[in-house]
Amino acid sequence: MKQLFLSILFVAILLLLLLLLSGCQSKELLFTGEGDQWLGTITVSQTGGDEIYTIQLNYRGDDLKAIDTFGYRVESSHNGALEYSANEILLNEKGIYKGKMLSSNSPSTTSEDELMLEVSWNDKSEKLVLKNK
Repeated sequence: MKQLFLSILFVAILLLLLLLLSGCQSKELLFTGEGDQWLGTITVSQTGGDEIYTIQLNYRGDDLKAIDTFGYRVESSHNGALEYSANEILLNEKGIYKGKMLSSNSPSTTSEDELMLEVSWNDKSEKLVLKNK
């Protein structure tokens, strides 16, 4: 009787752990695009009710030293739920910027989305369309 109780308890604990782990599954979407002067990559990590956006911008132009600060704006073409921007940011010595943003909502970005990225610097701007890979 005691062995039966322990077996049932063990199975119940395993089922509970499986349920907990299935609720914590994450999904990752990778969006990339390029223009004449910039290469953009945005990774969207979806876990539970959160989306974490990681952006990487690479300057491909010839005059890195001429860029003091720059800004960008991102929005989703599909449902308009994703929209964020940053200004007065700096590139590192290799012409790369990396940033991260957390959004606590029900995940809204899908693999069918296209992300519109506009980069502005030195009175210039370039628009990139980032597609899921």
